[in-house]
Amino acid sequence: LDFEGNFFYVNDATCRNNGYTREELLTMTLFDLSPDLSREQLKQMRDLLRTKKTAMFTAQHRHRDGTLVDVEIMANYVEKDKKEFSFAFVRDVTQRKQMEEELKESEERYRRLLSQSFDAVVIHQDGTLVFANDAAARLVRAQSPAEMVGRPTLDFVDPRCMALVADRIRVMSASPGTAVPLIEERFRCADGTSVDVEVVATSTLYKGRPAIQVVGRDISGRKRTEEALRVANRQLGLLTSITRHDILNKITVMSGYLELARQGQQDPEMQKYLAQ
Repeated sequence: LDFEGNFFYVNDATCRNNGYTREELLTMTLFDLSPDLSREQLKQMRDLLRTKKTAMFTAQHRHRDGTLVDVEIMANYVEKDKKEFSFAFVRDVTQRKQMEEELKESEERYRRLLSQSFDAVVIHQDGTLVFANDAAARLVRAQSPAEMVGRPTLDFVDPRCMALVADRIRVMSASPGTAVPLIEERFRCADGTSVDVEVVATSTLYKGRPAIQVVGRDISGRKRTEEALRVANRQLGLLTSITRHDILNKITVMSGYLELARQGQQDPEMQKYLAQ
């Protein structure tokens, strides 16, 4: 097409993609196929081609049946007989655009699900947190998820668990798609304190790049309960031991008295009862 938008050549694929015959297309202009295209936009495209020689962009062409078709265009600058032309390759990307929109909607639903989860969820890439939900911020006592995003992942790991967490990260980084089992560890909070957590992690993709997703749950209450039970069991065991010792002492004394009674009793009938 020339720089005014008039077509000079179209191939069979152009006819199929737009629903027109070759003869019909050669009587049309770019404005007929792209009803939203303005003269100013066409001028900008001309200026770009004159400097870049090649340009890539997307647009919508109107099919003969009135539907809009998403297209990807690679336009090349051509000069012949002192006239300027554009030789353009046009590809129908409607299906790809639909898939991109569906993927975008799916990712948005997934992001909303993570954001509203009762469990803490964080995602990290290359050692840096790139996502945290509200539950994660509450768990580590941060003001908001924004306070966590952008910080090194290990900033939120208790020093005592550093080696364990680093090893799990290495495993998932080396084998994409790998999940590591549920463990108990400790997160380091924004205020410097630590909290007991139960976590599971898996490698995933975030914005098209490998990442690691961690789901954690505060178990500090459960740990306190377990510790209280251990203390109670120790105390109960000590009490049982003392009580048993006291009872055995009393039984020993009673056995001694019983033996003395048997030795001092001459009545055969009474001896029979004492022997039992």
